[in-house]
Amino acid sequence: MPRESIFTSYVVEAFAARGLNPPKLGVRTYSAHQRVSLLATNRFVGADSGSVLRFNADRFSLKVLPVDFAVRPWQVGIVILKNRTVSPAVHAFLDCVRAVASSLAKAK
Repeated sequence: MPRESIFTSYVVEAFAARGLNPPKLGVRTYSAHQRVSLLATNRFVGADSGSVLRFNADRFSLKVLPVDFAVRPWQVGIVILKNRTVSPAVHAFLDCVRAVASSLAKAK
């Protein structure tokens, strides 16, 4: 039996919190583009992260359903190795990540 992804476990937990059985899994893929493309065919219902939906809903004409998942937020961390020089490209990337995360936090 394949190992359950973290996201799948969050979906299962969200359904269980409301006393519901989770939907039957029809397709599983790690490719965000493939998931969005399948959703765009109108033959699938799926759960995806807010960022994937935010950046693809208009382009693929996706209908985002107003579902409130009462589950804990995901924690994300950035790890830099001790005593290593961080390149200017990494600094630019981290600045971009911080700016995007800050704007998303303000939007909530």
